[in-house]
Parts: sequence; structure tokens; C-alpha cells
Amino acid sequence: LNQKLKPTFIPDTDSIGYYCRIDEKRYAMFLVGAVNTFQILNVADTSRKLIASDIGRSLKLSADGKFLFYILKSNEREWKILKLNLETYTSDFVIETLPACEDFALLSGGTFIMGQGSKFFSFTPGKNDYWKEETDLGKTFTKISRIALNAQGNKIAFVDIISSPK
Repeated sequence: LNQKLKPTFIPDTDSIGYYCRIDEKRYAMFLVGAVNTFQILNVADTSRKLIASDIGRSLKLSADGKFLFYILKSNEREWKILKLNLETYTSDFVIETLPACEDFALLSGGTFIMGQGSKFFSFTPGKNDYWKEETDLGKTFTKISRIALNAQGNKIAFVDIISSPK
């Protein structure tokens, strides 16, 4: 991986489900527990700041490193992408997710990519009002989830959940 980071021991933590490196001193963490929480860890002193509970699987840093995007699950039906300001730790609404979708990728220009069923959708803040269908892969895939982009943003990887035969 060509990274020169030292391993970091985080006391009293054994359940990091997902994480995103913010900078040299901070990590965003999705912690699995009785109540799942989203916390920011300061590596220098291992202090944490609770941001939210009941979030989705995606934690994506903006290209400029000033914001972190995540999904807040207010209830079973109301899920939304929020933008966390990494200086003030305040969150602002971006857009509702597609129904029951908690995975998204973020292009360097700020466009969000989300999958639902066999389709990929995009949303660009300031350009679109809602998700725009980009392609339907229904002949090959049926339940897209867990989306990732390469560093250049020109290749996509995703998981397709295959239903077991009855």
C-alpha cells in the first residue's frame, strides 16, 4: 500500500465496522455496538467526539478534505446524506438517499454515485434536484451494494447480492 503510517492502538475499542482517514491526526469511525455510533478519533490523545448514531455504511471524505459525507438513518424509512464540516463538527443536509440504500461513492468533482437494485444513479449538488438514473445492469446484476471507486475515479467496484435459489 506504500503508506508510512504507524499502527495505532485505540484503547477500549474492538468493534470498528468502517473507518475513513481524515488527516494525520483524525479518523472517522463507525463503531458497532448496542447502538451503532459515528465518532471522530484524535490519534494523538485517543480522544473521541460523538457525531451521530445509527448511520449507514459509507464515510467519504471530500476531495478538499474539509467535509466528510455520511448517511444518517433517522428511522427505517428516512435516510439522508449529511455533510460534516470537519472544523466545526456541524452537519448539513445534502439529499435523501434512494429508498433503503446506504452505500454511496463520491467522485472528486462532488458527484455522488448510488446503486439501487440493478441501477446506478448519480446526484450532483447544485446541478440536480434528485438522483438521476445513469445505467441499468439488470441483465447481469440485481442488487447493487457496497460501492467503491479507484483513486482516479474512472473504475467502480461493487457487490451484487445474489438471492439463493428457492
